Amino acid sequence: MKKTVADITILKLKNGKITYTLTLQQINIQSIQNELAKTINNSGGVQSTTEVKEEIDEDDIPVPKSEIDDEVSQIKQENDELLDEDNIPVPKSEFEINEEIDITTVKVEPENIRLAFPKDISSPYDNKWVPLNEENIDDVQFKDFQILAFVTNDEEDFNIVEAVASEE
Repeated sequence: MKKTVADITILKLKNGKITYTLTLQQINIQSIQNELAKTINNSGGVQSTTEVKEEIDEDDIPVPKSEIDDEVSQIKQENDELLDEDNIPVPKSEFEINEEIDITTVKVEPENIRLAFPKDISSPYDNKWVPLNEENIDDVQFKDFQILAFVTNDEEDFNIVEAVASEE
């Protein structure tokens, strides 16, 4: 039986907690950058990281409530329910306030994307990366579902976060 080479390769490209899965027929720097940029832009672009850092304010940090506040609000809620003679639930859409959130998204240009592969392919979450370039791309043997890191600007460092299910 003759073994055939796969026509496509599936790669996972990660930045922080974000993961994009690309199916590529041809693997070179330009094809990865072009497909990744197209995928990012089709999913809404990336949030401007400089604006996010400026928007964080100490007043936005949530302050834990005391138990007394919880008891008072529970008593108030019970009294409000008693006042409702019909006890008819109000649809959520009628009392929910829809606020517009102004998030600036930036379209990604393929030439601004930098790529990297893990020094140790068996543990990419160690965050030890080798920048991928024209000189070393031929030395990398790409396999399906291999993880690569990417960044969309020069100020960012390569860093990925492993998805973990949290217990609540």
